[in-house]
Amino acid sequence: MDVTAVATKPHAVCIPLPAQSHIKAMLKFAKLLHHRGFHITFVNSKYNHRRFLKSWGPNSLDGLPDFQFKAIPDGLPDSDADTTQDVPLLCDSVRKQNFLRDEVEKLVKELIEGEKGEKMKNKVMMWKKLTEEATEPHGSSSKNLNMLVNQVLLRKI
Repeated sequence: MDVTAVATKPHAVCIPLPAQSHIKAMLKFAKLLHHRGFHITFVNSKYNHRRFLKSWGPNSLDGLPDFQFKAIPDGLPDSDADTTQDVPLLCDSVRKQNFLRDEVEKLVKELIEGEKGEKMKNKVMMWKKLTEEATEPHGSSSKNLNMLVNQVLLRKI
């Protein structure tokens, strides 16, 4: 699928709390949205992203342009991927440092202002123009409405 096709889909950015149960539930939800035609950006902490790659394999998150994974820092010092994440420290980081706001803002700007964002904006402007043309007095919507009235309601063929 090319970037143009991706740009025409609705885009959901999924950001779970960086805890296993929240990630699993959000990933299931993201998959459901993806099956309904959404472009998905799944945002994870760098710690959990490394665990994904270790568990599923180094190329497991590659290959789907309309389902992408992004990793953001969780505000904690780097740790061994085999160790359990320090949940109280993580909660404290989320509450006090507000790390998510800055990182998510940066990611959303990248998605909106980057190449894909520009293509999405262009596509929206094209659809706006087509809609305006279709709703003008002699546009396709007006013609189709007249045809419907004549053929169905007035029975003129």
